[in-house]
Amino acid sequence: MPQNQLGKPLIFREWLLRLFFPQHCASCGEPLGEGEQFLCARCQKHLRLLPPDTCPKCARRLELCSCLTQSAVYRAAAAVEYDDVSAPVLWKLKFDSRRDLAPFLAQLMEQRRREFFAGQRFDGITYVPMSKAARRKRGYNQAQLLGRELQRLSGIPCGQTLLKVRSNRPQHELNAQERRLNVQGVYRLGPHISVRGLRILLVDDILTTGNTVEECSRVLLRAGAASVGVLCAASSLPREVKRYSNRREKTEFEK
Repeated sequence: MPQNQLGKPLIFREWLLRLFFPQHCASCGEPLGEGEQFLCARCQKHLRLLPPDTCPKCARRLELCSCLTQSAVYRAAAAVEYDDVSAPVLWKLKFDSRRDLAPFLAQLMEQRRREFFAGQRFDGITYVPMSKAARRKRGYNQAQLLGRELQRLSGIPCGQTLLKVRSNRPQHELNAQERRLNVQGVYRLGPHISVRGLRILLVDDILTTGNTVEECSRVLLRAGAASVGVLCAASSLPREVKRYSNRREKTEFEK
């Protein structure tokens, strides 16, 4: 029986749907072949998984990191590099209602968790929240989807602990100083939530400067959390997120 890229047999209904409604690669858009799921073989081959040794603050490869001398209140890891293969996948999850991509990304994140946080136990998974207005507009929180999939894969319970109490500008539009100021006071612990003494794994989709996850981590630690680890689907230099965002916006405008 044909298998998908997760190594699981295709059920008859899935096989029938693919026969009459071929799926396309979430990165390049080409039709998927037999046994392919989410990514075609070419994009799967060029997907850049991060090596074991990465910066524990920005989660980038050490040769691309400029923050090793700066301290952080968390340890961070990411599954893949944000590039021309992974960026379309993350964009579709975040903006194009492709919730079906969350299991694929979460599997890569779980593999990275087992590698980077080997021997470290977590009591719970939580995620970077969205404002109520942004959540209503999008219909879902992509970080929450990833967190729930990680719960399924790891057995670690996932729940919301943080609230975003005011809207702020998208981080990729700002310079380094503006990014730090942009997230201050934006998050707080939810009502009737206790994290005292717990080891928390904080989940988000893309890690750039780390300002967002650092602010969330500080809220959790001030509330008594024993430690905070950060796990993201991808890590990126800020200019790469902005470059792909600008290119995507230009493409949409030209359609």
